[in-house]
Amino acid sequence: MIGQHHASRNIDLAGLRVVLDCANGAPSAAFGEMYDRFDTKGIVPRLPQEPYHMMTRVIDVSTRPGVQEVGAKVRAEYDIPANA
Repeated sequence: MIGQHHASRNIDLAGLRVVLDCANGAPSAAFGEMYDRFDTKGIVPRLPQEPYHMMTRVIDVSTRPGVQEVGAKVRAEYDIPANA
């Protein structure tokens, strides 16, 4: 999960499962316990779902989880499918 791996600067902060949870799953599945409240109420931004989903993994986040920061950056990668 992004929140748990961010502090260690793990290269694969959010693999495909977590990225897809952010698109269509429970927010807490993608971002951990601090997002539990959004599983049943509230609004959180979502990533696009298939066929518009163009992110395989998040590799870097410039801010701490749960902190809103102007100018924060996210770096992601996309693995182009072999049949594309």
